[in-house]
Amino acid sequence: MIYDLIYLVDDFDVVNFLHRILLRKLGLEERVKVFTNPEKALKDIRAHGGKDSRILILLDINMPEMSGFEFLEHMMAGSFPQFIDVIIVTSSVSESDMILAKEYPRFVRDFVTKPLQINKLRDITKSVDRIEKSNLL
Repeated sequence: MIYDLIYLVDDFDVVNFLHRILLRKLGLEERVKVFTNPEKALKDIRAHGGKDSRILILLDINMPEMSGFEFLEHMMAGSFPQFIDVIIVTSSVSESDMILAKEYPRFVRDFVTKPLQINKLRDITKSVDRIEKSNLL
């Protein structure tokens, strides 16, 4: 599966930079949009996410302006298209965060702890449907 757009939403520039390097190695850098402010990311997704666009969002949970879960709440309330796949990429190893992620099955496809590895990212960008969802089951 090839995504039309890939959003990196993390409040740390360094994390976004590292993820962008991984995506460059996979030949996907031209599809990447980077945001340290989740509110701006939501606005951009609304503006550029057409009904048929496949969108991948690599989303951090712990951000100062808006948590990743608040971001997902806005997506649910805002009637975002169903062709958006969210991978939570976080430093959290909290079981409560993993449980909370299960409350957003419409969008969340996986819960991955940082640092994101290139093999995992390759699997995600090839076919989200084949990602083992053991973390979410």
